[in-house]
Amino acid sequence: MLEKIKRAVCLFCKKYRTDILYSLLLSFVVTLLYAPFLRYFFLPLWDDGNFVLHNRRLAFTWENITLYFSRSFEDLYTPMTMVSLMLDHLFIGKEPFWYHLHNLLLHIFCAVVLYCIFKRFGIRPFLAFAGCLLWALNPQKVESVIWITERKDVLSGAFAVLSFYLFMRNTEKKTLPVFSTVFAVLALLTKPSTVPLPGVMTVFLICAWGKRHTMKEYLKLLLLPLVSCGIILVVSYVITARNFPGGVERNLLIPVHNLFWYPLTSLFPQTHPIYPPLLQKWYYYWKVFLCGGLMMGIFAFWGWKVGLNWKKIAGWFLIIGGLMVPVLGMLNYTNFDYCDRYNYLVSMAVCGFFMLLCERSLRIKLQMNDMMRVGLLLICGIFFIQSYCYLPYWKNTAELFSIALNDPVPSNVKLYSTGAHSAVVSGDTRMLGEISKRAFRDWEKYQGEQGKAIYRFANFLALHCLVMENDYTSALPYYREIKKLLNRKLPLFILKFEHPYYIYLYRNMALTAAANAMREDALFFLDEFFMICDKYNKRFMGYYTAMALKAQLTNDKKLLREALENIVRLDPGLTRYASDLERLKKEEQK
Repeated sequence: MLEKIKRAVCLFCKKYRTDILYSLLLSFVVTLLYAPFLRYFFLPLWDDGNFVLHNRRLAFTWENITLYFSRSFEDLYTPMTMVSLMLDHLFIGKEPFWYHLHNLLLHIFCAVVLYCIFKRFGIRPFLAFAGCLLWALNPQKVESVIWITERKDVLSGAFAVLSFYLFMRNTEKKTLPVFSTVFAVLALLTKPSTVPLPGVMTVFLICAWGKRHTMKEYLKLLLLPLVSCGIILVVSYVITARNFPGGVERNLLIPVHNLFWYPLTSLFPQTHPIYPPLLQKWYYYWKVFLCGGLMMGIFAFWGWKVGLNWKKIAGWFLIIGGLMVPVLGMLNYTNFDYCDRYNYLVSMAVCGFFMLLCERSLRIKLQMNDMMRVGLLLICGIFFIQSYCYLPYWKNTAELFSIALNDPVPSNVKLYSTGAHSAVVSGDTRMLGEISKRAFRDWEKYQGEQGKAIYRFANFLALHCLVMENDYTSALPYYREIKKLLNRKLPLFILKFEHPYYIYLYRNMALTAAANAMREDALFFLDEFFMICDKYNKRFMGYYTAMALKAQLTNDKKLLREALENIVRLDPGLTRYASDLERLKKEEQK
């Protein structure tokens, strides 16, 4: 028995020696690129906190599994992603190294299966290897691989490529695509953006594959995945709509821009963790429309020159376009704009079409072989360097926001919300001040109410930054402007939305008023502060520092002692408050 197994393994290795070597080389290069990030920590303020670090529902129990399959999480229905993270937590706890390694292994798996798919399209081994390298080393994959929360991308990608590979085999043998359907369903349960997969299978079968089938064979190959994925899509929509109904994109600029941007960046990548918003000025994006349209035109002309018929060319464009459907605002399941990670599947189709055109060119003109090899390896080398230089920005949240802070283009609102939250939590007054300056500089460039909200937010941030630095004199102008805004009676939900630490707003106003000898104003803002603080918020240090300030303004020593005791209890390292408490106790004893 062992001898038979050994002989079978030897025959397999001999038959597929080239493919095994290219797969190993592909795995090695991708591992070499991403090895440094294995030492990175979680990004707690960039969703890793919600999904892993502070997720109380991460234990691998039947109750939690049922919960994730029956409800949406973070406004998306991704139960298989949560099961994957739960398994990590079960076996390795909360050690980030293993979570990162899991993401990396899934990305490598996607690249290897993609190599097998390219081979089945008749692409020679080296070109298939180069195409997979182009895809795997593209700097836009860094976000999907390195960010633990984006397990959604790499896991759904793994299920999707495996499903499509098995479907290709079913197509060749004309067998019922049972396992292909299972993996397509798993992909959809991992991330809703894989919903175009059955449509891609249909277009591949009718157009891109180029072989005719009878109607019975079409039904045999397509009915099961179409019906199964359709049912899961309906279930996903119904469950997600309970908490987040979503909406079809009404700003025409976003789908038109994305239609050109995603294929273009598959071969000419950009790197930016917080992409600037698509402001409603079409002329800003003429380069994207021109270059994206030009690339599509070149691909169509190139395909015609190398002998591809119109049906296959149209099929490839339909596959690329189909994979973009979830990011064009055509599906009513979530909000979106545009970013790196949404290109995970789209770029597979673009690289596949590009490699097919290269393969057809070599069949016509074999003497181009050496030049094409050098050119492709050079592009892969450029991608490797770009990605390697981009990796360090994902070490922590402050590094992520440094790109947006240095970008002259107005930033995505995440710079103001998540960036400010990160700066407040870490006590980074420099970054908080920079974000405030950007908000003051750019707020007029945003549309309508959003611009006004950013202006209010800029004042909140500037005040908070100066209070953290105890510079109450410089805080006065912002204090006065915020007082005007508050006199307009802004709804409390606006304050909650615009500032994750909105409860500090009234406390900061009170501190500034007290420091500038405005006792009545200080007491007013303290009363407002205590009105919006519930029992949960009393756990924050800010609650007791505000209590101490009120006690000092009203000369209430009993209240002051209570405040100081709680401050010292929460943080014994605050020696100034500890010494104040000791002095107060001595005065009471006398």
